[in-house]
Amino acid sequence: MDIGRVLKDSWAIFVKDWGALIVAALIMVLLGVVTLGILFVPLSAGLYLMILRRVREGRKAEVGDVFGCFDRLGAYLVAYVLFLGIGLVFAVIVGLPLVLLVIHNTGARAFGGFLFALALVAAIVVGVYLETIWVYWTILMVDRRRAVIEALKESRTIVMRSGFWMTFLVIIIVSAIVGMANGALSMFTLGIGGFLAFLFMPWQFAAFTAMYFQAEGESGLLPSAFAGPSSAWQGGGVAFAGPGGPYQPPGYAPQQDYGPPPGYAPQQDYGPPPGYAPPPGYAPPPGYAPPAQYGSPTPQTPPWPTTPPPWPTTLPPWAQTPVGDEAASPTVPEAAPPAPPEAQPPAPDASPPMPPAPPQPPV
Repeated sequence: MDIGRVLKDSWAIFVKDWGALIVAALIMVLLGVVTLGILFVPLSAGLYLMILRRVREGRKAEVGDVFGCFDRLGAYLVAYVLFLGIGLVFAVIVGLPLVLLVIHNTGARAFGGFLFALALVAAIVVGVYLETIWVYWTILMVDRRRAVIEALKESRTIVMRSGFWMTFLVIIIVSAIVGMANGALSMFTLGIGGFLAFLFMPWQFAAFTAMYFQAEGESGLLPSAFAGPSSAWQGGGVAFAGPGGPYQPPGYAPQQDYGPPPGYAPQQDYGPPPGYAPPPGYAPPPGYAPPAQYGSPTPQTPPWPTTPPPWPTTLPPWAQTPVGDEAASPTVPEAAPPAPPEAQPPAPDASPPMPPAPPQPPV
């Protein structure tokens, strides 16, 4: 994970909608305090929704989007109850040794102090571990609409795959930056800055979102992947699901209808190229005819059209009767096959035998 890119991308995301994000964070804090933390989880999910829409869709954040996750209010209330129970378990484990401190016995009080320190250290270690492996659970509930248990398991898988210690280091750096910013603001506002911590919450959420996209291999959607200054990132020219835009994630509906690009029209009729004629005697197979036009919603029904084809039916020059020497040359007839032997009549005798010559007298 690139820490420098996380800080750069988170700042670019924050400054793009800083006004709406800060107002949404203020609403989240106020309603969370008034409702004893019950609405803090769905409102923080709404703040993540504003950032995710900016990254995936290039959509400008609006203050009302902080209530965008109330359609799954029950799922976020289950998450609130679950984390409240985990917090109570930690409180009980750490608080039990304190009972020994009220006993008027030096040994018991010393043993209680030792158990309290041990439980506190264990709670801090376990709490830091759980915070690290569960850093993406709210983002997963918003981005992939997971249930809380599925989001916790999937968050741990992502953290372990991308590197536990690197994720832990980025969380420490982001938390340290937010803490120093709050401290500096408190120093310049005579302690009032502690109540203005909501000013830096949107940037912290943007940093965790940038970590999530890097861990999932979707860094191409972040501002650092776009050419030019970060202020031009996702300004509407490269919108989600548009031409050249990023691929839609699961659970998101496409932003436009799919179809051929503007200005494209298929060829209406198919036919032979210019100057082409079929060979003599050629005819299409019985019952065949091409469709009337390309892209016809329904095929033609018989009987097929009987009009002659549009191409010429005269023979090309190369198929006509040859002229010249070839035309003047006589045609040699083929010899008849010989008759079988039994069909031939017997040949008659040519002449009768000659009589013998008479003897000659002596001289």
